[in-house]
Amino acid sequence: MKTLDLMSLEWRLLRRDRAFWLTTLAAVSILVYGFSNGHLWMRGQTVRITEQVLQDQQGFKELHHLAEKFKQENQVLPQGLEQREGDPRYALGFAANHHQYDCRRPRPLASLAVGQSDLTSYCLPVTVWGVEGREDEGNSTGLENPLRLLLGRFDAAFAIILLMPICILVISYDLLSRERELGTLPLLLSQPVTLRRLLKLRFGLRIALFIAFCLLALALCLAYSGANFTDPRTLVEAALWLVITATYLLFWFACAFWVNCRGGTSAEHVLQLAGLWLLLVVIMPGCLNLALKQIYPSLSRMDYIDKVRGTSVAVEKKKSALLGKYLGDHPDLVAGNKKVNTDDYIQSRILIADETERTLAPIKSNFRQHYAKQQAFVEDFRFISPAVTYQHIANILTGQDGPRHQRFLDAAEAHHQALRAFYFPLFNEDGPNFGAYDAIPTFNFKEQTLTLMVKATSTALLGILIPSVICFIIGMRRLQKPLFELG
Repeated sequence: MKTLDLMSLEWRLLRRDRAFWLTTLAAVSILVYGFSNGHLWMRGQTVRITEQVLQDQQGFKELHHLAEKFKQENQVLPQGLEQREGDPRYALGFAANHHQYDCRRPRPLASLAVGQSDLTSYCLPVTVWGVEGREDEGNSTGLENPLRLLLGRFDAAFAIILLMPICILVISYDLLSRERELGTLPLLLSQPVTLRRLLKLRFGLRIALFIAFCLLALALCLAYSGANFTDPRTLVEAALWLVITATYLLFWFACAFWVNCRGGTSAEHVLQLAGLWLLLVVIMPGCLNLALKQIYPSLSRMDYIDKVRGTSVAVEKKKSALLGKYLGDHPDLVAGNKKVNTDDYIQSRILIADETERTLAPIKSNFRQHYAKQQAFVEDFRFISPAVTYQHIANILTGQDGPRHQRFLDAAEAHHQALRAFYFPLFNEDGPNFGAYDAIPTFNFKEQTLTLMVKATSTALLGILIPSVICFIIGMRRLQKPLFELG
């Protein structure tokens, strides 16, 4: 039988296969629903971030205008240091009233996977005195149901990892055993066609249609959400996402092909494939998480926050002694006719900030090193399951991975340090003529390079593709045995 004739026969059979079309329709609907959930979440975050950025820009313009107005009108100068904090003509006053929020904008594919972004902050207020809210790691943009935060959001990545394999197994678990049980397999093989060729074509047609419908639905959703495919980076990221998704779906078809080739009844195939799904999607990730908690148990964030706040209070209590030592080490900061005042506002604030950061440095470093070990452990063992591999790379491509959030925190900390280096020298000899507005440091967050992203995706692609190929090869070798041995 010619290939075209065999394809025509399979297509006629497939057109009447209600289970295939209903399951495929259900899969596409699940993907669209998951994407819509993620898109609503990310659109809300984007709106909040945009409003915050516009508010910061407007605030800067108004503060700048107020400072110039005070200068032109020769407003009465404040008498005390604390009063200078409200006057934007002074560096201290401008720094105190210039509110800046460093924001981590969602990536173009962020709607595909919410990840743990609902547990972390997209914007952090950064001042010359510190990065507020970094230790709490809370998302202050809105209240959330704790149960929803615990269970996570239903997004496209969740649907692909957990539910798409079930849809694939439903449409492919009995492609060979059904023919045997109905007694039509000998009739098919009476034609000049081999069992291997028949099963390859049967699986190939279903693989092509199912994956094509799923990828098309995702691509249309991205286009509808406003993804800019004219941007080369966005286009490459979307292509990488679609390729790795197709490979993950192909893996489950490979598992179904292998089980079909092993022989047995349809009921046995269901149990075997369900067990395989349970092992790779539920048990193995759960074991990895359990091992992570046993080897690198998470540090108590509440203890960490208590240490941070306790240190700040302790430093505040001994500010007088610290200020005396500081001015003794820097006599150039005290004018000849000025009496050293241990309650000096500026020096106290600077000294407390320096001492607090010095004291907290080991605590923050230990917390970050522990987090880095956890990340390294997960990356080292992510290939134990295609589901873990796919989740890991999905978070990277959508910008919801932990390392990206850590880079955001580091960038916010670097912005804070730049503000300190800029403002602190101006505070000591502060005058009512501050005008270095353009020199004020700004937030600079660099995304991961596209080269590293392609490299990570290629590694994940091999991690999923290799077991898929192995399943197909083992199944093909199994089909070389006589038909009665497959029964």
